[in-house]
Amino acid sequence: MELIMKVNDISRCYQCGTCTGDCPVAWVNSEFNPRRIVLNLQTNGHILENEAVWLCSMCFKCLRCPRNVKPVEIFSNLRKLAIANGVDNVGTKLVKAFVEVVKEYGRLVETRFMMKFMGFDSLKLLPPSVAFKMWKAGKISLSAKKTECAEEVKKLFEVCGHV
Repeated sequence: MELIMKVNDISRCYQCGTCTGDCPVAWVNSEFNPRRIVLNLQTNGHILENEAVWLCSMCFKCLRCPRNVKPVEIFSNLRKLAIANGVDNVGTKLVKAFVEVVKEYGRLVETRFMMKFMGFDSLKLLPPSVAFKMWKAGKISLSAKKTECAEEVKKLFEVCGHV
């Protein structure tokens, strides 16, 4: 909560809904409502378990807030707090799987990422036409090779505290 308060004062939000009206994710997904998330944060104090903050696309359209509340920064900080506090939800699992794969291979290897995030049977979930397009584009491979700079990328993660 401290991290959020350092960025801005959420009590300034008077629930006008500008953030939600401008949000492209809210247009297509009723589960994501920036105004409601800020209200929950104001009334409940913390909502680290709320998976809705992981739906934010970080497009920054909510910065048009007339009270300068900056919901995008709030969501970013809530994500950081959830990871730091070991919250176990879809968003934190996604970030952890992504970091593990990039740290190991020096780049994102989509098949390894899908297997870490969704399990070994995840590749069966792809429709054959999508799998073929991904294979043709070089996104699916039976062998995953590390980049030349994989060790440097691993060191960067260690320096940043993602051991």
